[in-house]
Amino acid sequence: MGVADGVKTEEVLAAERESDLERLQSAAEAATADARELAAAHANLIGALPFVHSQLRGARAALEELERGFIVRRECLDMLPDAPAHLQRLAESIRDQTAGLLALAAEWDGVRLPLIAAIRERLAAVDAEEAAFTARATASAGLQADMSTLLVGP
Repeated sequence: MGVADGVKTEEVLAAERESDLERLQSAAEAATADARELAAAHANLIGALPFVHSQLRGARAALEELERGFIVRRECLDMLPDAPAHLQRLAESIRDQTAGLLALAAEWDGVRLPLIAAIRERLAAVDAEEAAFTARATASAGLQADMSTLLVGP
């Protein structure tokens, strides 16, 4: 037994080194693949960044517009501390205006309806005159035909 029990031979050490080298090389290849995936994801995120920035700007602009609208509404409400009284006055004014418009419409109907009746009467008279003219023209044509028959003889 020339080799002590705790001592490794050169072949065993070389095999262990070879095994360690393969394990490290496999780990390095996996790390390289992970790095490539991370680089691709990084490139995609960098490419999407302008779109995200534009969306963010749009959202901020919309938020500012909403805030301005709310500020205007709040200021309007602050300016109208007696809003119920103002709304009551507005309702009364609308009621008065409506009554005035209804009275005006009734007055207009008083003028309009007789005019419409007169126009209808005149149209009926014109239709009657046309019917009478047509009857006279037909009778005249009949008399003319009778006279032609009398002049020519039997």
